[in-house]
Amino acid sequence: MGAYVYQAISRVSPLLIPFNKHPKPEPYLDKPFPIYENSDEESVKSKAVADKGLAYMQAQMIKFNKKFGKG
Repeated sequence: MGAYVYQAISRVSPLLIPFNKHPKPEPYLDKPFPIYENSDEESVKSKAVADKGLAYMQAQMIKFNKKFGKG
């Protein structure tokens, strides 16, 4: 939240200069800051975790089927 306040104050700061005859504030941000710096890296990590979970569940399914004679 501090980054948003800093950006807001820095964009309005030209209005606060005492002897500026024609102050123009910069427009406020159009989009929010991204949560993650590198979203692609995060999606690769989450896919790897999902694939690992899928492999584990498939292995458990094979063990279960062998135990109860369906394989």
